Amino acid sequence: MSKIYTRQLPVTITQDQFNTRSKELADELQAKADDEQNQRHVKAAWKNMLEAHDVRISTLRRIIKTGQETRDVECQDTKNLTEKIMETIRIDNGERVEYRALTEGELQREMAFEREAH
Repeated sequence: MSKIYTRQLPVTITQDQFNTRSKELADELQAKADDEQNQRHVKAAWKNMLEAHDVRISTLRRIIKTGQETRDVECQDTKNLTEKIMETIRIDNGERVEYRALTEGELQREMAFEREAH
């Protein structure tokens, strides 16, 4: 007697099986689309994270190369009436970091103030 065994062979499916497989296909296509969308979000997050590393590396590289970094430093604007300029002076070391010409309005206010004082 011959042995009975199974083989993979084509079988015509019923309408119910067709409907079931159609639903499974739709579910699988949606799951794949969802996963692809999640993958795009994850890739974007990783890209942003890597770009943030690049910015920090660039900043640190520049600090190491120049030996300087930009920080908040207390400053004071001072009118220098002799030179007719407004000076920005660092409080920590007295260095003049910037200057500009006084405006006509600033000069006129100073002259009016001096006249009132006398």
